[in-house]
Amino acid sequence: MSGFKNGWSIVTTLLLILVNIWPLLLLFIAAFFFYKRWSSRVRK
Repeated sequence: MSGFKNGWSIVTTLLLILVNIWPLLLLFIAAFFFYKRWSSRVRK
């Protein structure tokens, strides 16, 4: 039973981290797509 408690604790901690950093993740994803789009236009 202790293993389930430890596993659930890890899962909830990871979810809380993701909830706290989701704006940064969106920013990095948007920056990546803009960079790919811009770099493909420059090469042509």
